Amino acid sequence: HGQLRPSSGPVAAASGRNSNYSIEGASGASPATSADIPPAPALTEIVPSGASCWICLEEGLDDKGQPLVRDCSCRGESGFCHVTCIVEYATQKLKELDESEGAWGTGFASVPWKRCPNCHQEYQNDLRLNLADELISCTEKLYPCHPAIERFDFPCIPGMYLEAIVNKMWTFREIMLKCSKIPDQVYYREEIKKIALETISMVEKLKANAEEIYGPYPFPVLVRNRLSSIPYGIVSAAASAYQQLGTCTKEDNLLSPGNDLLESSLKYYKRARDFAKSIGDIDHAKNIELQIAQFGGRLCGTNMKDCITLHRERYKQKQDRISGVNFAQVLYDNFHTVECERTLTEVIAMCRRLHGPSHDETKSSEEFLEDVKKRGAFFMSNGNENAYRVLGYLGDDTKKYGIYGPMRKHSGAAYAWQISDRKKAEGIIVDANDVSLYLGTPVVCHGLKNASHLNGKIGDVRERQNKSGRYLVHFEDSSLKPCLVKHVNVRILFDLPEKA
Repeated sequence: HGQLRPSSGPVAAASGRNSNYSIEGASGASPATSADIPPAPALTEIVPSGASCWICLEEGLDDKGQPLVRDCSCRGESGFCHVTCIVEYATQKLKELDESEGAWGTGFASVPWKRCPNCHQEYQNDLRLNLADELISCTEKLYPCHPAIERFDFPCIPGMYLEAIVNKMWTFREIMLKCSKIPDQVYYREEIKKIALETISMVEKLKANAEEIYGPYPFPVLVRNRLSSIPYGIVSAAASAYQQLGTCTKEDNLLSPGNDLLESSLKYYKRARDFAKSIGDIDHAKNIELQIAQFGGRLCGTNMKDCITLHRERYKQKQDRISGVNFAQVLYDNFHTVECERTLTEVIAMCRRLHGPSHDETKSSEEFLEDVKKRGAFFMSNGNENAYRVLGYLGDDTKKYGIYGPMRKHSGAAYAWQISDRKKAEGIIVDANDVSLYLGTPVVCHGLKNASHLNGKIGDVRERQNKSGRYLVHFEDSSLKPCLVKHVNVRILFDLPEKA
């Protein structure tokens, strides 16, 4: 348990059927062997004595010898169940939904397979992946292809199959975001690409043969949207696939920087946005617009100020963890560290109320904040300007820092907190005036005479002027204009005070 399966079953078979299909900047990697597969996050929930399956009401193992599991936001003795019972429950719900108009192709069909009906929160980790595989298997069994379209070599009714594999694609994305090792991230990214490419290949085939394929199906769910000859759900799957290709290609660019990959990524995002807009899925289109805005000026004609504003408005509207973390990431990458910390503090409080302190979403948000709260500076050592982590002031002496490093610098706006050479790493005490603060460092102004109204005001460093030894500080109080402040007139804030 806790180990992801190799690429097999319907998705792998589908990839095999279209092995010659490729798209710019998104070619799939060679198939992984079982030895290559990184471990999925394992269930850590301890089953309390007396807990029983909320579906079959039995304690202990099921008929197949499998234990009770729980990986959602339920607490106490509630929410435990057998995986076999969840599958039976979700299958029954799937049949009921299928009898309702519009169940398939709107995302509703996959809900019982990914969300706990008790706490109404999504399953996590390996349980989520197991259920994603079960949904694909169930779909193939319940919805075989009509004999009239067998020649197209679909594993089952296309719309149902696409919703099932897109659900697995998003599941892989969730798991990938929890991986700390780059090889593990690369593995999941390649799996996401395979499903995305398979989805796009099927959509193109459906578009080219829409009348012949949909002729045998009289279901009301197959109503065409006004801009396409194919159903809503098929277009929605294409939007998700192009969005994932855009994200994967952008992530690939971080490993091997090159503007060609970024331009390809932007093209995928724009295709995804256009597909979402064509079916009136405004919420999905807005999410993609936020990703497009992050490319900035030369590539998409936006600036980062507009991008931050869009994310801020999105977070205020949604008030959920995903929009909050995305907003915080954009703030952090653009040196708005004070607002980033405030936002993550809100997100963590939200996660603790909703999921509890031990939930994955709470822990990952706390880890993000922990990294954001680390302070850094550049210090000349051995004739080179190296990056160091600033540990704090030397007791009450605000003129001296304790620093540790050198650290390995990241290519982006933030810095990876990794030692560049453990043999050379050391902790040293330095004069505060001998270091240059990282951009984004939260500071408080003090000792200003000509601008005494700024003393005690909090802001973050956005620019550094080496010749004058001044920092351009943007203040948390938006009524205050940014100001160039000498190094001696700022102090690092290691912990932000509560906002008044």
